[in-house]
Amino acid sequence: MDGTLYVIPITPEIVRVIFVEGIGVKPHKTYWKQKADTAFKWVAKESKSLIEIQTEKLILRIEKKNGAIQYFDADRKLLVSENATEPRLLNNGECYTFFDWDKSEKLKSKGILATDLTDLTNKARYISFGGRQQRLPLVVSNKGYGIAAASSRTALFCNIKMYGQYIYADGDTQSDYYFIGAGSVGHTLELYGTL
Repeated sequence: MDGTLYVIPITPEIVRVIFVEGIGVKPHKTYWKQKADTAFKWVAKESKSLIEIQTEKLILRIEKKNGAIQYFDADRKLLVSENATEPRLLNNGECYTFFDWDKSEKLKSKGILATDLTDLTNKARYISFGGRQQRLPLVVSNKGYGIAAASSRTALFCNIKMYGQYIYADGDTQSDYYFIGAGSVGHTLELYGTL
């Protein structure tokens, strides 16, 4: 009712998720990969309450009622879910995407150097690169996936339950991120480099 959700398979391991306010509103372009470079097989199925998108490496289940997405690997093991109560919020240039990260999950953010990772477990901190354009903020999990926030401005990560579990982008008019289901942190960093 509030907007349009776009789910764009980029590779079998990478899916871009965009939410814009309004019905039929087109997302604006970013610095990063907009669509797949080469064609590959993916399938979409629909039931009364769900849409399921499946590639060779990922399965996404999207609730029709609120647009919340659950991400599974090819073996149907749950990797992470957006918050089912409120998956995302756009409010005058403030974009929040809410997640349900597991307590035991180890989360890290990408630093400036190729192998530089900063611990995010039970923390809130900036994951952007000081407002430098064309640097894609990335969060990686020991569960074998990554979330790259397509934000050219300030991006903040919070994994403190009392305040909420979210990725926040300042000054954007759309919620926009890439989900990378690579299977390992190393492979996630490799695929991140292709965006």
